[in-house]
Amino acid sequence: MPKPHVSLARQCISAAVFSAIALSVFVTDVATAQTKGAVQFKAQLPQVIRDQKEFRVGVRCDYPSRGTLDANGKNVGIEPDIARKFAEYAFGDSSKVAFTCVTAESRIPFLTSNRVDFLIATLGYTPERAKVIDFSEPYYASFGKMLTRVETPSFTSLEGGMGKAILAVSGTPYGQFAEKCLKSTSVRQFKTVSDAVADLANDRGFGFVHDSSAIDTIAANNPKLKINGPDLDIGFATSIGVRKGEDDLRNWINEALGKMQAEDWFAGVVTGYFTTDLERQDALKVIRRPGKTPVYSKYTGTVNC
Repeated sequence: MPKPHVSLARQCISAAVFSAIALSVFVTDVATAQTKGAVQFKAQLPQVIRDQKEFRVGVRCDYPSRGTLDANGKNVGIEPDIARKFAEYAFGDSSKVAFTCVTAESRIPFLTSNRVDFLIATLGYTPERAKVIDFSEPYYASFGKMLTRVETPSFTSLEGGMGKAILAVSGTPYGQFAEKCLKSTSVRQFKTVSDAVADLANDRGFGFVHDSSAIDTIAANNPKLKINGPDLDIGFATSIGVRKGEDDLRNWINEALGKMQAEDWFAGVVTGYFTTDLERQDALKVIRRPGKTPVYSKYTGTVNC
């Protein structure tokens, strides 16, 4: 006796089930491929970041070694590289970063207005800033130096008249230091490092005070300028800024920084951006190394004359 034919309805149902299973497998495979190489941390990224599948990061674009734009407009420097390493950990793809250029004045407003997810932008902890945003663990630190023109006589003290204005970047502890402590001379503040350096190179100031990493790099690449005077006892621990209350994101970032420290990632990338022994020596004093976290407490951003 011939077997009864399977009804058309049952055939359709079977085909639909098979298609659904195939689609599910396909979607799963795609998702797996997209996250291949991602690192699983105890902390979870916020769902909104997981959904957008990239980080929106505020970085400096005018800060030698830390964050600039190359001839092709690509973000380069230590801090863009940190963001790319984060993307590699989170998404398995270091290109999953949308960069936004920020300045010392604009960076916190960009963060609080949700134009970026977090800041890797030479951001130092200060009590005033901590009232507005939260900070990750430090990943770097800096201390102050002064840059002058090469013909300026060497000096060992900041006391006494300097003849011309001291230049600084507004919104930084170095600008505060100049205003508070260098009372024997006038102070002119700029929005960007490049603007201040241009004025100094054109002999429109006595010296430029800023952090050691930028000063080292500028001096190494500009024959008109040199490091002069004593190191300045002002600086800060550099951290990543997140919005208030975003503890999941901050915890994830802290885990990522810890993994980078264990891998000695910072030593490789930091020394890669510096060309002179002085630059490398200063950088290696203040970066995280396996089993060794620098004592950042000295660099609090507090201005003491």
